[in-house]
Amino acid sequence: MINKLQNRLGPVAVVGMAAFVMLAVSACGASKTRQEYGSTAQPGGPCLLQASHLVDQAFGDAKERLQDAGCQRYFDDYFDTLLESAAGDPGPENKQRFADFLEWSIERGVISNTQGKIRFTRYFHGTYASLPNDRSTCLATRQKGRVVRDLGEELKQKQAGLLKAVDDKQAWQTAKVNYNDLVFLIEATRLACEAES
Repeated sequence: MINKLQNRLGPVAVVGMAAFVMLAVSACGASKTRQEYGSTAQPGGPCLLQASHLVDQAFGDAKERLQDAGCQRYFDDYFDTLLESAAGDPGPENKQRFADFLEWSIERGVISNTQGKIRFTRYFHGTYASLPNDRSTCLATRQKGRVVRDLGEELKQKQAGLLKAVDDKQAWQTAKVNYNDLVFLIEATRLACEAES
């Protein structure tokens, strides 16, 4: 099901290191925060999900909990717990597990299609979903601190997904190179915009 989710990603997955240069023409969008998905409180009672060394069981347990509408607000917590479980048994099959889990969550209305696309990109692609969607490149570079901070946060998410859960060292290296290239391009663009002013 990775291909199905990647096909849904559309332009998000196509964005690469040249994305920032093309910022004036295309955009990726920002991610949802925990507060936008639901509560920041830790789940308890019937919503409690423990990390498990049995990765398939952990995904099954998360789906079971998410069938309860009262537990759906803990989606982010469940996702983090699944990352922790997958990190205990890393491998390429975990990428498929997460793709299936996100697809399942979209189909049941737990998260939107857009949230699923962004989540998958933020954790399991070398490209970046946290670039601003401003039409003006110069305007976007004025927010350099926030943009670089968002890219850095996404790099940590890619480390949790690509490196720790999936053990895809090549994709992780690509993500790090893309991060460094994007930070360089943001600074170079900012300097060029200042020179034009």
